[in-house]
Amino acid sequence: MTLHVILGHGQVGRLLTARLAADGHRVRVLTRTRPARLPAGVEHTTVDLREPAAAAAAAGGGVLYHVAGAPYAAWNESLPRIATTALAAAAATGAPLIYLDNLYAVGAPTGPITEDTPAAPVGAKGRLRHRLAAQLVEAARSARVSGVSVVHASDFFGPGVTAAVPHALVLDPVSAGRAPRWPISLDQPHALSYTPDVAHTLAALGVRESSAQAGAQRWLVPADGAPTGREFIAAVARNRGGELRRPGTLSVTLLRLAGLFNADARALGQLSHQYARPWTVDSTRTSRELGVTATPLAAAVAATVARSVAPGKPGNRS
Repeated sequence: MTLHVILGHGQVGRLLTARLAADGHRVRVLTRTRPARLPAGVEHTTVDLREPAAAAAAAGGGVLYHVAGAPYAAWNESLPRIATTALAAAAATGAPLIYLDNLYAVGAPTGPITEDTPAAPVGAKGRLRHRLAAQLVEAARSARVSGVSVVHASDFFGPGVTAAVPHALVLDPVSAGRAPRWPISLDQPHALSYTPDVAHTLAALGVRESSAQAGAQRWLVPADGAPTGREFIAAVARNRGGELRRPGTLSVTLLRLAGLFNADARALGQLSHQYARPWTVDSTRTSRELGVTATPLAAAVAATVARSVAPGKPGNRS
């Protein structure tokens, strides 16, 4: 039986672990601390993925998934080291590597984002993500590893998500009775990635025949359209019950000022271009070749609100 080795167990890693285990696959998770609730039969090895020695913990792996992240403030120090570990593990095992990436490196495209959209990063975070993905892709093209699939997702939302724009600016404030906010404009379409769909895409890639995983590949997580900030907030309101406080926006100027004191605000300020124009994805290839389709937005928001937002109290709008 193929061993699926997952580097990281965060917002997507735990869903990927559960999905693969439920489908009867052998799974091993690599993290610094043992997760509180692992599915029955899932193996765990305690390692610091930033250290080269961690690569040995992937021994025997038939497919590797790099889904490990880090707080924004630690990106420059941690992410390159984790990527180096993932590459070393892929080289040592001969297993294909599936890497979860975001869309920061595409910059400010003028149309829907596809697998062929060229990199044109804006800001330091985008340049870092481009450099990391390029390093992995080059390893596959030079045959240092058997294959690398880079899976691009947009902003996360979903049950149990703790660090993402839709949660930090909409779901978390709403749960606390505060007004929701959105970056730059409430009225620009912005594709979102529902985390169970992200895990589904990764798992679908991991169970393909080995010959289909060879070389360097790019994939997009399917999204159900691209709701505006106003539409996403309205969907949250419908599922919460009770009116919300009037939504507001975070301007570029406000993000820059906040960024002087807060790393997350500083990073979001570097991404303001994503919210000032239509930000859409065309995941036709993923749906056609992997059979993965996006969960309808209404159902995804309903499931997320059920886990993330306290029941509303009518009449708290200001």
